[in-house]
Amino acid sequence: MHPEPEETGAEIVVYEEPNPITIFRTSDPETALERMTEVSKLLFAVVEDRRLYVQIGGRKHLLVSAWTTLGAMLGLFPVVAWTKPNETGDGYVARVEVLTRDGQLVGAAEAECSKAESKWRGRDPFALRSMASTRATSRALRGPLEQVVVLAGYDATSADEMPIADTANSDNPDDGPIPPAQRPTEEQSAEVRELFARLKEADPKTDWATRAREVAGCPRDHLTATIVGRVIETLDAELAQLLHAQERS
Repeated sequence: MHPEPEETGAEIVVYEEPNPITIFRTSDPETALERMTEVSKLLFAVVEDRRLYVQIGGRKHLLVSAWTTLGAMLGLFPVVAWTKPNETGDGYVARVEVLTRDGQLVGAAEAECSKAESKWRGRDPFALRSMASTRATSRALRGPLEQVVVLAGYDATSADEMPIADTANSDNPDDGPIPPAQRPTEEQSAEVRELFARLKEADPKTDWATRAREVAGCPRDHLTATIVGRVIETLDAELAQLLHAQERS
């Protein structure tokens, strides 16, 4: 049985559970908040275990793989609606829409990646288009899911939308075989994680962690920013080749 309408003095409020107005399967704000809190705890456990974030300025920003994991937990799926060259012709714009399993649209966003950004100046068009889609994905999911991310204790701005990380805020310890000035930056660490996520999606059969170690040619605790830069450049080129092959097939 449904609860009786509740007199508030100004209006009658009715909660219709058979037709919930939230993605948390309820129209009751209190119940919705309880379910958001439960999901935020699960998200925190996954993100911390897999390190699906980058820390910038003392705050943790989620990688796109964390956003898509959260979406899958709630039955929300990002779909690339289109990609196209930007107005200046030096990059791409992508639109991503967030859908439920029955095709209901619950979020959408557009994002751009171009060679005007110093980080992407020398990248192939495939990489630019892929990053535009990545940025649009996290931005589109942010619309319906931002409150869960905030409840979990993370910054709502995704890592791929942040500017170059301030290396002074790195959480690397001062000791170790590599001098602090030569260690990989937070931006590089985030880019490697993002590359792994995209490479696994493009070719899940390859052990990309092993491939990265082959390219580096040294133990993990001896990685310098220069070596990591070479790894990123090599894996990014291999990702571009995979994406190009998939487009042609």
